[in-house]
Amino acid sequence: MIFSNLNLHWVNELESTLKQFNDSLEADGVLIATMLGGDTLQELRICMNLAELERDGGVSPSISPMLSLTDMGNTFARCQFTMPTCDVSHSVFEFYSTWELLNFL
Repeated sequence: MIFSNLNLHWVNELESTLKQFNDSLEADGVLIATMLGGDTLQELRICMNLAELERDGGVSPSISPMLSLTDMGNTFARCQFTMPTCDVSHSVFEFYSTWELLNFL
């Protein structure tokens, strides 16, 4: 059994990492993983892009790309996991200042 909690979204070569996980598992072994994906922190990313565009006249990537649920499922299938199961959990939080948000993160 392999556990990976909130660190796969930082991996540069996700597919090769997942293949290594799969190769490490015994028959009927289990990978349980969580990762950020999809529209995680979408509002914050939009605000950062708008601020950078206004200040610097352009936008550069400052956040890791986030996979959609479909992309995650396809990646697990390409890595030959036999029964990939993906789920999404949506949580909405409201913060009254940037400092509250940053403190939470």
